[in-house]
Amino acid sequence: MMERARMLYRNVCIWLILLPPLADIFAVQRVHWLRARAQKERWAEEKILVGYEMQWTVRYFLHYRDAWRERTRTGIGIALAGSRAYGARKEAMWEHLAQQAEVAFKTTNMSYVSVYHD
Repeated sequence: MMERARMLYRNVCIWLILLPPLADIFAVQRVHWLRARAQKERWAEEKILVGYEMQWTVRYFLHYRDAWRERTRTGIGIALAGSRAYGARKEAMWEHLAQQAEVAFKTTNMSYVSVYHD
């Protein structure tokens, strides 16, 4: 019985010698945890930014729609009926892009706040 206990003790001692120090294991785990937490925080920030970028995209389209509407209405640089038609077509194009973006963003992001106002 004593011989068996001595063999077991030797095997445990050999394993303890072969294992890296616990401080090293904890340091590796700590670094891994810090990297995982940083990645989680980056993804949370990215989610917020994507929501804002969706709104900025729709606002960009609406801005150009309004710009073409104003150009067509005031007649700045528009002397011919063809030019007015071109301005109306560009206004409709930007309007359509804003509507499409709004619908796409509402379906993909449930927390999307609409900025479309026409």
